[in-house]
Amino acid sequence: MKAIHAEDLEVLVEELMKDKPNASLVKQLSLNLNIAYSDDLVTQMSTVLQEVHKIYGNALNQLHKNSEMES
Repeated sequence: MKAIHAEDLEVLVEELMKDKPNASLVKQLSLNLNIAYSDDLVTQMSTVLQEVHKIYGNALNQLHKNSEMES
């Protein structure tokens, strides 16, 4: 499994937020990041945001736990 790079994920989210996202770019970035692709943009955004939460949500939770332990 490929590591997800924050920069690539950021580009994908920014592209999906456009009024008219480039479908081929969204598909390519999704495949590069090993994220399931859907032609439905709402489904795709949901899938990508779930991945973002998995990555950054876990990191933020860990930071929060560490700060509580230091208090």
